[in-house]
Amino acid sequence: MRIPISRLAKELNLEAYQLREWEKRGWLGEVVKDPRQNQQRVYTEEQVERIQLIAETIQAQRAIGIKRTDFEEVEARLLEQFGEKLNGSILIWWLLRSPSTRLSNCSWDKTRKSTTCSS
Repeated sequence: MRIPISRLAKELNLEAYQLREWEKRGWLGEVVKDPRQNQQRVYTEEQVERIQLIAETIQAQRAIGIKRTDFEEVEARLLEQFGEKLNGSILIWWLLRSPSTRLSNCSWDKTRKSTTCSS
């Protein structure tokens, strides 16, 4: 079942523009527009889980006084939770953010849901 952006934003107390921004960042995967609902964006259950994780992470940051979103923390939590299901750009960013890390030296462990890199 797919949930329209208007309903999801209302249920989670978010603004639709926030969801569109998170989509642009590649955090939600491919979002479909439903022609039966005036081309409104609709989200899968997994995307809703991602949205909830993102919102919880940002709310936790606000609760400890962080005013500007720490995108690295959000992306690290997404990678930890959803791993290989993430948009490739996030995974590549995460692997390349350290100058000593190279893609050829990294592997994904499905059972532990973690990436291991050697220098």
